[in-house]
Amino acid sequence: MPSPENPFRQPPPNLDPDQASFLEQFAGASEEELETAGIKSEKPPKPKTEIEFGTDDLSATTPDAEVHRYTDETIEFRGVKIRRGEKDLLEGILKKINTDRSKSGLEPFDWDTGIMKLNGSRIYIDNDGFVSELYLGDSGLLDTDNLNLPQKIKGLGLNGTLISNLDNFLIPPLVEKLFLSEMPISSVRNIKLPPNLKELGLGNTKIENLEGVSFPQTLKDINFYAAQLTTISGIRWPSSLEKLTFEDTKITSIADSVFPENLKTLSFEHTPLAEIAGVIFPEGIERINFMSTQISSLDDIHLPESIISLNLSGTAIKTLRGIQLPRNLSELFITGTRVSDEEIAEIQTQMPNCKIFNTKH
Repeated sequence: MPSPENPFRQPPPNLDPDQASFLEQFAGASEEELETAGIKSEKPPKPKTEIEFGTDDLSATTPDAEVHRYTDETIEFRGVKIRRGEKDLLEGILKKINTDRSKSGLEPFDWDTGIMKLNGSRIYIDNDGFVSELYLGDSGLLDTDNLNLPQKIKGLGLNGTLISNLDNFLIPPLVEKLFLSEMPISSVRNIKLPPNLKELGLGNTKIENLEGVSFPQTLKDINFYAAQLTTISGIRWPSSLEKLTFEDTKITSIADSVFPENLKTLSFEHTPLAEIAGVIFPEGIERINFMSTQISSLDDIHLPESIISLNLSGTAIKTLRGIQLPRNLSELFITGTRVSDEEIAEIQTQMPNCKIFNTKH
């Protein structure tokens, strides 16, 4: 092959004009030109420099140390110090939200400057730059497809979204507060609840029963407000529970139900609850709310001495005679009942430290 020699430099006699070294050094040929000509370059490989990349540059072949260095770097994002990897996840969530909002014909969201706020939703960043709580309420999310969440969050809210199915959705393992209220979900049976969960909100959902649901033994508070729940029969409550709210549900009976030993507060306000015979309340319970239910008698239940507040307002109860009221009771609500003024006076005499609420309209 003829070689275009450089006329301004004289090659030493021991170089073959067809060798790559000759062409590179004395004819000015580039590596690309050598490759085109079918001649392998003899230049030593260029030394590696430090890798610089953005999110799109991360791949399966990127060294783990480089990936960690990149994602763990603390940067400033909209006036907040945050780890780069966390920021990338938040931007991915925002992209997912706006894709779903577009499908519903809604205007796109954007981050507010300075505070990590997503319109009705809110994001909290801890002092180490990690997302600690993520509440995406009313964001317009349609499903959990491609919804990748920060793995160190301890609070997660999807309440008010349009997600109807959470089956097999992977909730980050450190979540302690989970809010799924005001969603069109009808079951949580196939949701793997986080092992350290303490607070769970399932209010105003389509959930009718809790059959097959496994609650973690760390739960302290479950709120079923306005859910379509009709029964709690056969539910194995975690012993750690301290508060249960069934207000505005469709439960009609808790007869023979056994509530967990550490329960402190129990509310069935504004439900059609009528049957309570044989129910077992734990000895440490402090507050029971039966306001605006259809309960007509307390004859067949035991009220533990630990109760300090008992709300019977708006019930069909006519008398409390023959009922052993707890000695520690400090609040008794009987507005709207048929308990006579004479009987109320008797109760007040027997229990001078109890405040009786019996507002007359």
